[in-house]
Amino acid sequence: MSRKRATKSYPFEFFYQMINLVNGLLIVLAEMSIGREMLDLGSIEFVADAVIYLKHRVERGLLLRTFEIRKLRGAPINVVEVPFIIAEGIGIRPIFPPIPERIEIILSNKLKALKITEELLGPLYTGDIIFISYPSHAKEDPVSFVPLIDLSIENNLRTLFISYSYSVNELKHMFSGIMVSELGLPRESAERILKRFFFFSSISPELCVVSRLIAIVTEFAKGINLGIVVLHSLELLNPVAWDLSEYWVAFFNLFTWLKNHNVLVIRYSSRTDN
Repeated sequence: MSRKRATKSYPFEFFYQMINLVNGLLIVLAEMSIGREMLDLGSIEFVADAVIYLKHRVERGLLLRTFEIRKLRGAPINVVEVPFIIAEGIGIRPIFPPIPERIEIILSNKLKALKITEELLGPLYTGDIIFISYPSHAKEDPVSFVPLIDLSIENNLRTLFISYSYSVNELKHMFSGIMVSELGLPRESAERILKRFFFFSSISPELCVVSRLIAIVTEFAKGINLGIVVLHSLELLNPVAWDLSEYWVAFFNLFTWLKNHNVLVIRYSSRTDN
């Protein structure tokens, strides 16, 4: 046996003997150099119960960390690559993307709404996906958020509003002002409604990867029983998307997952009129 071949066999013998000595699982965790997709572990993969690669790459100057599940003995692997972040005080925190196998057949409920909302958007049901657009050259009218406020209050639905153009403080001030000026509510009542029904998040498109956005939505959806998810100024994410095919697949899976959970999805975006 050559020296090189013998050297490669030492790790295999070590792990093989370890399995015989220790009554447990053998998990191999390997960190790959930036940009690499393959790592030759040789025969170690055959004796290991699980093989996980830590990978990272740079997207638009941002560090994207993922772990690749190469092997998981005795369990089917549906999601191979999972993004993760290193959170302060927590450590490694995986961001499992929602990947529904199919669109579920769920009994949708008709949402209650004011007459003006139904005239603008038609009859709405839980699990619907609504697209509200406005010309790219026109300034967005905050009054367009009145149907959203109406749906949240009338149906007692908690709403997650994610914007790529407004800050959280701007959104709170805008929604409070709409309820006072357009709906005739006292300022105190408007503030109580905001705290009860609305959760705002502001993300810079230049500093966001799609996995982070999806993590925000799924964490809120699981934690506070969301009824409505709003994605505002989504068109700003298109020019900075790293991979358009990956971008659209991720959003399709997200929308399907929300639909399967009877969550109403509303997209606000500008459009180009020909």
